Amino acid sequence: MLLNSRKNNIVVGYFLIYLIIGVFDAFFMLYIPLYYSSILRVNRTELAFIQLLSYLALFSAPLLAFIYDNHIKKEKQAKLFLLLSLIPLCASFLIFVFFKHILALYGVFAFLSIVSKTLVRTGTTSKYLDFVEEAEDSHEYTDRKMKIIVSTNSASSVGFLLVSFVFNFFVFNITSLTSWNLFFALGWVFSIPIMILTFLFVKRIKFLKSAEGKNSENIRNKRNKLSVTQILIMGIIYIAIFLSYSESLTFFPRSEWIYDKFTENSFRVYSSLYFVFILIGMVGYYLSSVIEQKTSNMTSILFISICLYSPIMLLMTVSNFTMFMVLESILTIIASILSLTYISYVTDFSIKCKHKTFTYQLLATPSSIASLIFVPLGTYLSDNNRYENLVVISFFLFIISGVLLLIVLFLRRKGKNRILLPQERELTTM
Repeated sequence: MLLNSRKNNIVVGYFLIYLIIGVFDAFFMLYIPLYYSSILRVNRTELAFIQLLSYLALFSAPLLAFIYDNHIKKEKQAKLFLLLSLIPLCASFLIFVFFKHILALYGVFAFLSIVSKTLVRTGTTSKYLDFVEEAEDSHEYTDRKMKIIVSTNSASSVGFLLVSFVFNFFVFNITSLTSWNLFFALGWVFSIPIMILTFLFVKRIKFLKSAEGKNSENIRNKRNKLSVTQILIMGIIYIAIFLSYSESLTFFPRSEWIYDKFTENSFRVYSSLYFVFILIGMVGYYLSSVIEQKTSNMTSILFISICLYSPIMLLMTVSNFTMFMVLESILTIIASILSLTYISYVTDFSIKCKHKTFTYQLLATPSSIASLIFVPLGTYLSDNNRYENLVVISFFLFIISGVLLLIVLFLRRKGKNRILLPQERELTTM
């Protein structure tokens, strides 16, 4: 009886929570950009400014995590925090449904949506770290990490799939405002049953299990001080990861570019199969977990991933649609390896800190800073620059990222300055 298992209940709970996020992310990432750029043809300078303001909400993550670590201690508090955090996500989309033609109110929707997802991820991150920390050996540790990662990404793929079905079924004429209005309204309506199911299921999950925490009490009490050089290396890696998110420059104009370059039918195929890219990403997660078990040199993994990613990113701009889909699949795998490698580092490091949720969210901010800078910048530049030019800019930033990682590799090869994660330190003393 799978659902009688606490661990499986947690995994299913994560699936339902991220299914809701996946549904709204599908609108936010694929359909709303196309709607504003190709259907309404809004002023991109104004939109870029509104995006800049709304993406400031991303910086609430570390603060919310710090508050969470200090005030959310009980099971009931954790559940209430998670469930209440989902309400603004659903409510904010209703603002968009009724007032999507007003850019300022789109900004309100985007801001509330980001805050809501940040709140949800703060709660799920804390429980994820607790869940991983309960592991009694390295095999179970990796297994728990992968279960949550597979669950959340599977949920995202299902969310994108459901929305693509609604789009293809109701939007026959992609230039019809009536069809788009119906599509957005039905998207909100379909999210309600998922929300109710999530509320009912999460209420029965037991997130906290204090008895299991005793086995790792000694580990939690260990504190490993980092030298100035080690902190410098962490800072360099952080900047390199931030630059690797420079592809966010193409976030807003991407849907329009696919629609214009490959025709409407190709965009329909792309949006319908977007869930496949998320599933393909799990191949990358699996490969990353295998690599992680065989080597602890994460910097090399990051460097190789960036070296492979950047030239393929350029090739996509000169490919036909079939080759574009193939290259997109390859990039998804590489991006998954890059992402999980960094997430694994952040996870291993955070669970040894006093304020582990705060530490995790702080180290996870490269994507937030990149979104704040590159998404509005890409939207603004796309008004007078071709999509291909934005990719070239991103390509050069990837090169800088690779150079920074080479510097880290050089420092580590000097011998004594290599960062050892808490987990690695224990292995070296056995």
